[in-house]
Amino acid sequence: MIVIKSLVVFAVLALVHSDNADETTLLNVWKCIKPKLHAGIPEIDVPSYDPYLLPFNLTFGAEIIVFKRFFIVNHILVYGLLDADLQIKQLSKDTDNVASLEWSVDLPSIFIDAFWDSIINTNGTDIQTHGKMNMTLTDAHFEGILNIEKPLFKGSITEYKITKNSVADAVVGVSDMNEVLTFIFNRLFKYIWKFIISSHVFANVLQGPIEKTFQKYLDDPDLLKVLLDGCSV
Repeated sequence: MIVIKSLVVFAVLALVHSDNADETTLLNVWKCIKPKLHAGIPEIDVPSYDPYLLPFNLTFGAEIIVFKRFFIVNHILVYGLLDADLQIKQLSKDTDNVASLEWSVDLPSIFIDAFWDSIINTNGTDIQTHGKMNMTLTDAHFEGILNIEKPLFKGSITEYKITKNSVADAVVGVSDMNEVLTFIFNRLFKYIWKFIISSHVFANVLQGPIEKTFQKYLDDPDLLKVLLDGCSV
């Protein structure tokens, strides 16, 4: 999803700096800033985004009478997000100084490396286990709409939503579980995850934390100069 949020950044930059920005302009800017996002920008405290450390954990839980179980996935590193094939499907601007951008992103492969913690509570007693997990998502596809109001520093993003997303396959590996749990997780969870990642619920859950993470960069005027340095806008 960081690719999608990066789209927000460069689309705003291009539209602010060029009233004649079109699909070609945006794609040229994307090609120009991708290496900078890969390497990071130390002078304005922008880290590398490959791998990208998600700024939140994922928690799943279930409760049956006196039995409670929580499964927490944390320290989630995501590789391959910047190897995106970005397409600008449509760009339109109206007389109210608002631009509407329709886009799609194809990701050939995403690798996720994380830790997991499991807590089982029975009659007030906690049993804790933990381990590592990894996941490979193949042929992920996202589409969405971005509405932008200029100028950049006055509430520029008026609407941002994902309208379609899918993944062809998800392969999951989990360590340090007992034999029964390992069998269940490795045989079933990849199908459950495929359903989750393909749903709009998943996209909505991720949207808020990622927007908060990027807001400080959108609000930093130095980002304009550094990201667009050498770009044709």
